[in-house]
Order: sequence, then structure tokens, then C-alpha cells
Amino acid sequence: NQLLSNEVPEWTTTEIRNYLGSFLFSGDTIDKQIKVLSGGEISRLALARMLATPSHLILLDEPTNHLDIQSRDVVQEAVSHYEGSMVCISHDRHFLNAVTNIIIEVGQGGVVIYPGNYEYYLWRKRQIEPGPSVSVRSPERVSQPSESAGRYAERRKIANRLKKIPKLLEACETALTDQEIILADPVLVADYTAIQAALERKEVLEAEYLALIEEEEELRRRT
Repeated sequence: NQLLSNEVPEWTTTEIRNYLGSFLFSGDTIDKQIKVLSGGEISRLALARMLATPSHLILLDEPTNHLDIQSRDVVQEAVSHYEGSMVCISHDRHFLNAVTNIIIEVGQGGVVIYPGNYEYYLWRKRQIEPGPSVSVRSPERVSQPSESAGRYAERRKIANRLKKIPKLLEACETALTDQEIILADPVLVADYTAIQAALERKEVLEAEYLALIEEEEELRRRT
């Protein structure tokens, strides 16, 4: 509360509380000291502070890391309504697909720009046929030992797992949607057993989803 009062002194207490409420801060949490907030709360607060007095450009480095699904949705929604330019580095493909309109690929000593979201980037990558390669051998270069069998096997294992994770994430999302439908069903509102089962299942699915996201990030760092 005090932090935003300093940032936007013209806002009333009600305006500040309503604004923080959109970032999932409510009740006594609004008046907590920053040092006692969780990592996810600090991330949401930092974004709330940034967007309270937005500049023409914001830089985001893994903004959804270590956030639960609800917090990720809040961050995604807030960034989607930002009207300036944003440069974002993230391994969260769902976040990138929702908030980006230009993908910049850096590699092989150059930069390639794809004018679209992450799904468009993947589609364009599939359309590009690799050209013929030419092997040039320099007589002065000392040949390097070939990649060890163990390292090759590890790289293949990582690549195979990275191919499976998107499908597992999609399955989690579908199952989460099913639980949300159950929880929103007015017929089941008085059925404690069904509601409790849906809440427990939803909690398990959210944990699985976050674990998959973190696994994907870790595997990409190892490639």
C-alpha cells in the first residue's frame, strides 16, 4: 500500500486497494512489509508497481518463473493490457503466445525476426526447409574428438523429453478446464463430495503443470 502511495500519490486508498486487488493482493496482505512476501507475491508487486506508472518500454526476464497458475494468469492479463513496447525473455510458451507479436531468434551469429506470436514462430520454423550443407575442412584446424556416446545419449533423451512436455502440458490444461467446469456447475454447488474432489484434483493438476514448466526450463538450459 505504502509503496504505491509513494509511486502514485494522487491515487486514493480505495484506488490503490482496488488496483492491488487485480494482482491478487487483498485484506492484510496489502499492508504487509515487502520482506515478508513470498517470491510470487514480490513478482506480482514488482509488475504492479511497474505498470502503475508505465514507461514506453518495459523489459521482462522470465516474468512467470516460480508463479502458480493463478498468478501467471494475472501477470499475463496485466501485460496484455500494457500499451507500450515490451521486450521479454521467457521459456513459458503459453505466456509468449498470449502477449507477443514479434519473436526474435538469436543464434548462429545472426538474428531472425518473425512477425507474429510464438505459435506463428513455430509454424514458420516448420516451413523452412534446410538448404544443402557444404563441409569445409581447414588443413590448419586440429580435429576435435567426437561427442562421447554418453553425452549423445543424454542429448537425445533430453530432446525426446522436450518433445513430450508440450503434449503433457496440453493434457493438464484440458483436465484443469474440466475441473473448472465442475466447480462452476450450479447443480453441484451443494454436492460437497464432488466439489472437494474437484478442488483436490485441480490442486494436483496445477502442481503437475508447474513441475512440467520448470522441467522444460531446466532441460532447455542443459541443451
